[in-house]
Amino acid sequence: MANRPKKLLVVAHSLSSGGAERFASTLLCHLSRERFSPELCLIKPKLTYPIPSDVKVSSLDKQRPWDLPRGILRLRHLIEAARPDVILSTITYATQITGAALTGCDFRPRWVARYGNNPALEKTGLARLANDLWNRLSHRRTDLLIANSKGLAAGVEDHYPQLHGRVQALYSPVDFSRIERLSHEPPALRNDGESAVILSVGRLTRQKRLDLLIECFSRVQAHHAARLWICGEGPERPALERAIARYDLPTSVSLLGFQDNPFSLMRQASLFVLTSDFEGLPNALIEAQGLGLPAVSTRCPYGPDEIIEHGLTGLL
Repeated sequence: MANRPKKLLVVAHSLSSGGAERFASTLLCHLSRERFSPELCLIKPKLTYPIPSDVKVSSLDKQRPWDLPRGILRLRHLIEAARPDVILSTITYATQITGAALTGCDFRPRWVARYGNNPALEKTGLARLANDLWNRLSHRRTDLLIANSKGLAAGVEDHYPQLHGRVQALYSPVDFSRIERLSHEPPALRNDGESAVILSVGRLTRQKRLDLLIECFSRVQAHHAARLWICGEGPERPALERAIARYDLPTSVSLLGFQDNPFSLMRQASLFVLTSDFEGLPNALIEAQGLGLPAVSTRCPYGPDEIIEHGLTGLL
């Protein structure tokens, strides 16, 4: 039927604790079912963000590095069986695996590949060379490349000159009504009312520079009654715990882990802080601004300067 909804296959790393994952969840929840019939394929079977009941979910079940060839083959078989009209890969790694799966695939759908982070800064050394090579091989098969901020779109084209004119900026969707509703639910932690609360939300990775945040907070805490809440999980937790001990902040800084609902914590905060070295378009910053929370952010490439109006809605 000419007017049938287009079959869309969304390929994502997982649906848990990340901006690209949040993007996929919001998209699947709000995509018009008159125009699209969506299906979701996860590289890793982690699913904490909401998805509608009508979305079929499959997994490549990649747990270890040596699972990669099997995962690529599984995705190729899925594409040939589902025969989607369009594939959307939501993050660089998903794009790389999708490109490999489409190599030798008997069925050729349209393919939209999304960048959510700066490819010039994601990796270093040999890992960056390998990442760039895999990305360039993937680019040959894409029909459209999108980036989640104007700065990132320009940055991708600067890093890969052969893509000049091919990358379009498309901001991530945000469900502000859901955020507002969740912000009124009982929080995981309550402010004692005696201290200002500074909040940061993001994976505990080197990119987010939470070590810098803790150092800066130690200076603030010396002069003002304040608490720092950090929501997120990741490999930098041990280093951050050492930093908290080094600055003698065990009662002032709380590492709260991954929070399904950080919005009830945002509702209590006085300030949202982002200290990243680089970004694409930080979802948590948009969500905090949506709740009217003032923000301080590094003017990092890219995204914060497209969200914050310096001196009006926050500081860069």
